[in-house]
Amino acid sequence: MQLRSTSAIRCLERGCPQGSESGPIFWITIINDLLSKLNNLACCEIIAFAGDILVCSQGRDLSATFLHAQEALNLASDWSKGFKLDFNPDKTRVTAIEKRNVFYDAFQLYLDGTPLTMVKQMKYLGVLLDTKFSWKQLLSYISEKCDKLQRGLNWIARNTFGINCNVYSLIYKQGIEPFILYGSRVWGEALKRKKNSKYLRPIQRRILLQVICGYRAISYDSVYAISGFPPIDITILHNIALRENLSASSISNYDCILSPFLSLILQRGMPSILYNLVTRAQKISLLFAILMAVKLMQELVSHLLYSGVVFNPRTFNSEFVMNAQFL
Repeated sequence: MQLRSTSAIRCLERGCPQGSESGPIFWITIINDLLSKLNNLACCEIIAFAGDILVCSQGRDLSATFLHAQEALNLASDWSKGFKLDFNPDKTRVTAIEKRNVFYDAFQLYLDGTPLTMVKQMKYLGVLLDTKFSWKQLLSYISEKCDKLQRGLNWIARNTFGINCNVYSLIYKQGIEPFILYGSRVWGEALKRKKNSKYLRPIQRRILLQVICGYRAISYDSVYAISGFPPIDITILHNIALRENLSASSISNYDCILSPFLSLILQRGMPSILYNLVTRAQKISLLFAILMAVKLMQELVSHLLYSGVVFNPRTFNSEFVMNAQFL
């Protein structure tokens, strides 16, 4: 290690150097041995991200579930001693996912002889997980954080660029909305319940009132209509449905008819009709047609770029038919 004109050499006997370019590779090499052993355990699933390891255990009853989890902890403890590493029991948390109200006083997990703390909610990769997957704590947490984030961004913008409607709109699109949408593919289904959407709509309404320079007495629907932003819960549910349908769709047996009369952000070529190549008479929904066309356009652009052709969306000015099988 070198700091200015002073340098020092020290032999590293355990772990891996942090802050170096080779550190992550060394850590993956070390931890991969543990992950391989944990994956061989029955009824356990291992999720690793950076330096954190999440052990998911399941069973028919709580006693079997805790038994499988304790077996994984014992294996990790024995492995760490061989590599001269120590897992910190104080930073290890246990959360039991159970729909029923169950008392966990009779169950206890240990790591290196130290009892682990049982918690009702746990934050993993920025997402709060509760014992029943109700997501109420997460939605309440997002609402509080959005309030603080909005005040901080408003203060910065006021002292730099000045505050106006365009700045408020930019703050919402670039700051508030991405923060709310983080991890929404995991917890977004909870917004189908109206009692959960009430946590997100008020924070969205407050900043949209600043965007439209409106009074507090304006209704929710009016705020959404004037600002042009849909309710955040509807946006999340729409994104989930869109990605699920797009990932499950296949365009190998479809013809896509692209029409110049439909446009999206000055890019012509949105679908008008989509037919099945097998039946030729089967019409499908407009949403599925849009998904097919988007996927087809992605493959078309990739094909053109791979061929060295300059792609210009504005040159698509005439109606034409494409067969996805030729891409």
